[in-house]
Amino acid sequence: MKLYVGNLNYKTSEEQLRQLFASIGSVISVLIPIQSGRGRGYGFVTMEDEESANKCILKLDGIEVDGRNIHVEISKNQNRGKKIAVNRAKIETNELFADYALYAKIALDLKIPLDGTDEQKKQILNEQEIDCEFLINTIKDKKCDEGRKKVFEAGIIEGFLYIFENREINQTSRKITFTFSNLTPSCNNEELLLIFAKNPFPGLLRLLEHSDVDIVNDGICSIYNILNAGLNTTPVDSLHPHYDEMLKYGGIEKIFNLFKKNLNKFSRDHSALTIGQLF
Repeated sequence: MKLYVGNLNYKTSEEQLRQLFASIGSVISVLIPIQSGRGRGYGFVTMEDEESANKCILKLDGIEVDGRNIHVEISKNQNRGKKIAVNRAKIETNELFADYALYAKIALDLKIPLDGTDEQKKQILNEQEIDCEFLINTIKDKKCDEGRKKVFEAGIIEGFLYIFENREINQTSRKITFTFSNLTPSCNNEELLLIFAKNPFPGLLRLLEHSDVDIVNDGICSIYNILNAGLNTTPVDSLHPHYDEMLKYGGIEKIFNLFKKNLNKFSRDHSALTIGQLF
């Protein structure tokens, strides 16, 4: 009988699950789906008989594994073979829940302050960069409506903006800014307006002061894309709807200063285009 195991830490291995469930009864197979090099937050364990499966639910549901309280239940997919013609297009409820849980975990990871010892800071940053790799690959793989939807629903945008606004500027890594800058061009106007509603400019404008020119480029690129959405929804003869916000945070002056620095062609061109959008 197949069991669904949810709320797994992405580090938990199939062998760990096998050993855990084998302590209760005979295990036939273990599967943890992998996406972009990491577990998707759930797995399946097939037990030899129904009695063993029920014992696993009784004894293992809610126990802590790798810092997460796992959820164990009978897989809702038991009769999939009988229903495949009807349900081929249907996504299993378990998988939807686990997918969302993974995105929610990423949002929480991004909101962890970079505090503690050097080793603790290294671990926090490493976890956040692994999350960013997952997001880049997911958006690329899903072309990218489903992935973007989960990014917005889970609070991942707020996680990025928390880092940009609160982290010591030169402790912000390129992988983090690169990921955010790659999310913005893939978004439609409605999604970019949702980003604007989360007050992105204080954090993004800070990136323009970074010592790494690539991070500066990521910052101005993200600002340009967000402003472009506002421009696309405004009559030609009207003031840009985000003008007052940019003025409020000194954005026009900061972008003009970036233009004058002439760090490279990308930053100069995009700062000029961004200023042009506002006037």
